[in-house]
Amino acid sequence: MSTITGSLLIFYLLPYKGKAARLEFNQIKKIYEFDSKLRSMVIPVIENVEIKFRSRLAYLFSEKYGAEGYLDSL
Repeated sequence: MSTITGSLLIFYLLPYKGKAARLEFNQIKKIYEFDSKLRSMVIPVIENVEIKFRSRLAYLFSEKYGAEGYLDSL
């Protein structure tokens, strides 16, 4: 938490802007920690999907145009 700047924390306050609720630093910290944990779980899944998508796309491209099909466009 020591490396988080105030400008980053502002983004965690935006959903509460204009509301009468008073937020304390610990609440903002909990929101940040939740976001960090969620991000650390979601990003690896997204990376796996991306790799599988690119592999499938390369396979389909090579099936249709051959291993050196990319050279035909030059």
